[in-house]
Amino acid sequence: MNQHYVPRVHLKFFAEKVKNEYLVDVYEKGTKRRFKTNIKNICSENHFYTLDENQTVANDVLAIENIYANHLEPAAQSL
Repeated sequence: MNQHYVPRVHLKFFAEKVKNEYLVDVYEKGTKRRFKTNIKNICSENHFYTLDENQTVANDVLAIENIYANHLEPAAQSL
């Protein structure tokens, strides 16, 4: 599961809305290449917030992801 370490709801403030997508300008230092990309494609890693299955903290391995998706992002959408 692709999870953002900078939530997309925050990235939207730096993006240009084109139809139903939010695009940001990117500069790739290694290749010195400039391009636009969807905020869905940046500041993320697979299973960044996923807890280990043997965690005693929560029974839900997606607990942190669910907190963002169900509580923080909807609240920030209204800003």
